[in-house]
Amino acid sequence: MGTTLYQDLTNVVKAGVTYKLTMLVGHRNGAPFGTPAVSLLGGGVVLAQATPPAPEVGRFAPFELTYNSPESGDEIGQTLRIQLQSIGDAAQAWFDDIKLTVVPTLPPPPPPTPDVAIANHSFENPVVGDGSYTINNMPGWTGSGTWWHVANPGNDWFSGTSAGSAGPNPIDGANAAGLNTGAAIYQELVDTVNAGVGYKLTMLVGHRRGVPFGRPTVSLMAGEQVLTEGVPLPPSDGAFAPFELTWNSPDAGGVVGQKLAIRIVSTGRDAQAWFDNLKLTIGPKFPPPPNNTAPLAKAVI
Repeated sequence: MGTTLYQDLTNVVKAGVTYKLTMLVGHRNGAPFGTPAVSLLGGGVVLAQATPPAPEVGRFAPFELTYNSPESGDEIGQTLRIQLQSIGDAAQAWFDDIKLTVVPTLPPPPPPTPDVAIANHSFENPVVGDGSYTINNMPGWTGSGTWWHVANPGNDWFSGTSAGSAGPNPIDGANAAGLNTGAAIYQELVDTVNAGVGYKLTMLVGHRRGVPFGRPTVSLMAGEQVLTEGVPLPPSDGAFAPFELTWNSPDAGGVVGQKLAIRIVSTGRDAQAWFDNLKLTIGPKFPPPPNNTAPLAKAVI
């Protein structure tokens, strides 16, 4: 058969909306379904068209067709038409409960969010001479304790950090930050907690040659509330290694809208931990960790 059925509606094409055409499509017992075409037209021009998949023989199945109208164009203001066509040798397609709804078009997803601003994230301020350091002078950060400083370290502390070294420089730029036992640095950021997103805090963590690394703690905070924190593993002696923390913000709650903050604390006997190139990024929520609650073994007593 080659039958066409259509209806011109009283409505016209609106700008910047989504049209959803829904219906039931049936496959008659003992008759081929064929390849019917369902079309939504504006002023005789096809806006959207599709072929419903064949339902099980003797049954109906739901089908829908969607169309996002542009903000402007020739189709805007044209009369809407619904058109059904039956195509195929001796085919017979059935239709019921046809509905056309219109909803606002969802806005496009926002562009990727740049890094959340961290003042002096790589500790390049102040400028320090090769192999030298400052004591308790770290612009952009609030320090506490007896010894927190910025250094332009040499190879005797970290391999590859002296000017003119043959090996690759393991840090970002010339400087890194060091914290002795009991010292802490803290920075309240300009950005606030967004709802329903994933935060990732990354950095380089360094183990000064010949000095205990200790057990430093890195925390992502909102005001005085700890959102997530972790203890970096000690890198190899005289080396830096990457470290990261992740946190999914809730869709609603008191923490949303609070200012973000970063805190790093150095603990351990005669320890000194080093940090560089801190970055905080926003993206989709992170998937939950795998369920590892199953017992590793069973004991029969």
